[in-house]
Amino acid sequence: MARGVGRALVQWVIDESRRLGKKRISIHTIPVMHSAMRMYESLGFVRRPDRDQVWEPVVGWAYVKTL
Repeated sequence: MARGVGRALVQWVIDESRRLGKKRISIHTIPVMHSAMRMYESLGFVRRPDRDQVWEPVVGWAYVKTL
């Protein structure tokens, strides 16, 4: 993937969600995706372990951004 494409996609989701009047965005990643977690946090997402999901054998870690 070209550098910056993931950030651009997530930013588009944030902008579109705001345009649609959404109040929050939830996103999941897996524990080994350290770069994704850093990017989400830099965009204002907060880790929410209470919203994690289990997809055997992997756990999806939840991040939430309030708009």
